Amino acid sequence: MTRVRPLKLATMTSLTTLSLMLAACGGGGGDVNSTPAPTPAPTPTPTPAPTPTNEDLVAPLVSESFTNNAATGTGSYPLNGDAPKVTAAKASLTFGYDAKTGGYTVSTAGRSQTFTNADIDNQNADQVTYSRKKGDTQDSLLLTKPGTSGALNYQYVGSGFWERTRQDSSKVDGTIDAFTYGVETPDANLPRSGAGTYDVVLLGSAGLTSYAGAGNLSVDFGSGQMLVDVGVSENWSDGSSWFYPSAFRGSGAMASGNAFSGNFSLATTTGFSGTFDGRFYGPESEEVGAAFYGKGTSGNGGIVGTVMGRKGTTGVNTNLVNLNVSQDFVLYAAQMWVHESTADGTLMGYSWPARDGADLRYEADGPSWSYSDSYDRTVRFLASQAATSADGRFTTYDNGAGASLNLYRVGSANPEIKLTYASFGYYQQANPDGAVNGWGTYREYFHFGVPTVSFPSSGRATYTATLIGIGANTTDGFDLGGTAHMSVDFGNAASPVGTLDISGVNRANGRIVDFGSYGFSATQFGAKFTGNIEFDRFRGSAWLDGSFYGPDAAEMAAMFGGVQGVDPNHPLDPVYMAGAFGGKRD
Repeated sequence: MTRVRPLKLATMTSLTTLSLMLAACGGGGGDVNSTPAPTPAPTPTPTPAPTPTNEDLVAPLVSESFTNNAATGTGSYPLNGDAPKVTAAKASLTFGYDAKTGGYTVSTAGRSQTFTNADIDNQNADQVTYSRKKGDTQDSLLLTKPGTSGALNYQYVGSGFWERTRQDSSKVDGTIDAFTYGVETPDANLPRSGAGTYDVVLLGSAGLTSYAGAGNLSVDFGSGQMLVDVGVSENWSDGSSWFYPSAFRGSGAMASGNAFSGNFSLATTTGFSGTFDGRFYGPESEEVGAAFYGKGTSGNGGIVGTVMGRKGTTGVNTNLVNLNVSQDFVLYAAQMWVHESTADGTLMGYSWPARDGADLRYEADGPSWSYSDSYDRTVRFLASQAATSADGRFTTYDNGAGASLNLYRVGSANPEIKLTYASFGYYQQANPDGAVNGWGTYREYFHFGVPTVSFPSSGRATYTATLIGIGANTTDGFDLGGTAHMSVDFGNAASPVGTLDISGVNRANGRIVDFGSYGFSATQFGAKFTGNIEFDRFRGSAWLDGSFYGPDAAEMAAMFGGVQGVDPNHPLDPVYMAGAFGGKRD
């Protein structure tokens, strides 16, 4: 859709009409001595004025059917408590505004409804909700409010959610259509070089559960590749909520025109995977919008939603060595808890490794780091609380109250691996337990950095990485170390394979244990890879989650959990392990 200013419409129409009149009056050839009867000039047909379109979404608006991307969720909820059936799919939708009535009409798949100002149910600074009821059918439309500032207020793009429900004696059937719409960027104005980062918000619905969050969308306009990272909170129908950061992660590619699509995973208490479709909005791609749809990773349920945002105004960090601007790093983390006696270090208990979501924020003003986990704990670490580890590999921040943040040092000062774009580490919370005279050491291992946006489509690479972690069985706790090796064929998404070589130091007596080598295989989508770690002794598998970082996938890092090792002193008592690793291309 090409935007044309109303003033220019009138000017262009006048010029076109004038040129037609001049052409019609052009002289013809002939004998100058002959004076034929003049042929009357035909009356030119007036050129109709082009239909005006909106420059942006800020009122007042002219009537227009807006370009959009949409997804539809369909659900059926039995009233007897049986499991609901929920699906989601891409949708073809029309959404228009009528300036005469002030109404919005949305239509798709044989359904249609118009909402006017008389149907407004409630509104605030961010959104307006319309509601209509006829018989046993209830229609509601939520639209974000346009604006030039605010988390949900955008000048050129908006989000909409149209919900229709119908209840009978045995069930409630419903649909929800999620869409982004607005004044799209003309194809000719879309950048085809350079890079951009957009601060985005996410809104989603999985029937009885809704989702909201904030993050960023990074795009390499030269290659057309993009990444999306959004931390998400989960809100249930009973009003309770769960903050599960590091939820929505996606990678996609731009088409030849103003369109893009890609795949995502959404790590929540349910878990979803699916597809997103979108485009850029505004005269110079100032904003972005997309609709997404997916299904539950267990095969049940569906989700639809929108992502929209505007270009970031503070710039971006291009590496970790020189952090110039504040930034949120959305994380996946592997967590494990070990409980030891303060008297002699004897293990008193431990938890199995588990996945968690977290957020690591760097504040350039200070500077400082803040770590937030899914239990709503946020701890800030100041530069004055930092110290370099004895071996020079880590910077440790200690707040003096039992919490510490341990980050693998980047740059030339690290004596082991000199990383530029990736890092990894762990957050630790140690709390005294007076009832049993012990300490509970809780750790979350993670990786972060500047992700690879323009990902190689061919070629091979190998990586060497260093590994850290924690492990425990029913008798001992271990601090883990070792190396990781990985090879990847960039043209084959199922190609990442490698090994973890793990050793441990007994936390009570310093005894060293070689836990051996563990193979893993992963599937890559965009700059992300996830997979399983195999171990034979106890016939199981563990998980890992990683990313490629820097230009041309120069570096990589990952976290892992669930590995079971063997301590020769207790061969029938598996040592459960969690940790992280990071490295660079060989």
